[in-house]
Amino acid sequence: MGTNSRLFGTDGIRGLVGKDPITPQFSYRLGIALTKVFKKSASQFACIGMDSRSSGPELANAMECGLSAGGVGSVRLGVMPTPGIAYTTRHTDADFGIALTASHNPANCNGFKVFNENGEKLSLELEDEIERASRDTTDDEDQKFEQFAGYPDSWQESVYSQYLKSLAKQVGKTSLTGVIDCANGATTTIAPLVMTDLLHEVCFIGNQPDGNNINEDCGSTQPALLAKTVTDLRADIGIAFDGDGDRILVVDETGRILSGDHILYMLLEDARSNNQYTGGVVSTQVSNFGLETILKSKRVPFVRTDVGDRHVTDALEDKDWLIGGEPSGHIIHRSYSHTGDGLLIAICLLDALSRSEKRLRERLEPLKLLPQVQFSVPVTNPKVCMNHKELTKSIRKIESVVAESGRVVVRASGTESVVRVMVEHEKADVAHEIADELVHVVQSCDYVQK
Repeated sequence: MGTNSRLFGTDGIRGLVGKDPITPQFSYRLGIALTKVFKKSASQFACIGMDSRSSGPELANAMECGLSAGGVGSVRLGVMPTPGIAYTTRHTDADFGIALTASHNPANCNGFKVFNENGEKLSLELEDEIERASRDTTDDEDQKFEQFAGYPDSWQESVYSQYLKSLAKQVGKTSLTGVIDCANGATTTIAPLVMTDLLHEVCFIGNQPDGNNINEDCGSTQPALLAKTVTDLRADIGIAFDGDGDRILVVDETGRILSGDHILYMLLEDARSNNQYTGGVVSTQVSNFGLETILKSKRVPFVRTDVGDRHVTDALEDKDWLIGGEPSGHIIHRSYSHTGDGLLIAICLLDALSRSEKRLRERLEPLKLLPQVQFSVPVTNPKVCMNHKELTKSIRKIESVVAESGRVVVRASGTESVVRVMVEHEKADVAHEIADELVHVVQSCDYVQK
């Protein structure tokens, strides 16, 4: 949970399995807390799904016991991508949904993501209300949680999988070949149902989850195997998801690893074809300056937000735009979904690529990303460090020097006791020099604190 005193972090509750709050006892208390906050009638139910971690079923059992104790029924969706849990919650009579996942983190971590009846992430105020309710709930540390039979894992899975399959059917079988990396995670259950309908030839990797190998040397955070497999098989595209399927990473036919900025550019260009879209794009402070530059040249509005898909979603809704996301691969296309969804974005990308005579690398050639250097600098108190006058002075000085040649972002992490330093410059060596200088200043400011 880092140094932040809030139970909820930037993307739900997350931590090490067996240590509070990732225990069956807390899951039980959280279940009761959710019923206190969401309960409106006696006929309520919640959707519960998980990724492939071995700790998921035990946490789910405890959660169901907590919901039952609070008078709310539950529907177990089994192993399902987090966006699928959100979609199912939105398109059924469920009053809220819970995903048991730690996203791209290793198997020794797990967590809780909660969605409202519309399948949306909760407001900060509602998260705080749930946290207060969970602290007011007591439990017996030796309590045994009843094994709930629940519903078959496929009971509501069809709501989500059939939606994706319907989109894939609209695209049809392409002539493309691809490699799909499921990160040994939640997409393992649904990706084959969708991707085999889209690709002429497809090879799946990271599709043998054993409860302990999620995100291990595979998936969107570790794409080396994907890149190698694409080049070995001479495939047209490689696609990797993270453990819970809300992120996507893409590799082109040469094995080059692409970022979320590349995906945003391609989605925008496709949406703008035939004058179908006149809106703008939302990304975050760490999106590459090269994306901003090319959008400006095309007179496409571009807005940056704080890091976190919650902020991207809020900005998209405020502007009533369709396309936004983060360089990490958390991409939102509001024409099809209100949340980041790796499988859905994969369908959109394959659709766009199949309708072009150009291969992926050629389509992305106009986008010139600047060399980027990033560091996470451990500090005693990130917020205090950020307010230090020497750091503020250094940032202003460097920003005036780089001007139109690059960009500097220094920010306090919301999840860890670190200050994140990011520098972009048209010259890679200059970016490294500036980043090293800023890291030294941050460390000096932190030394003064101590």
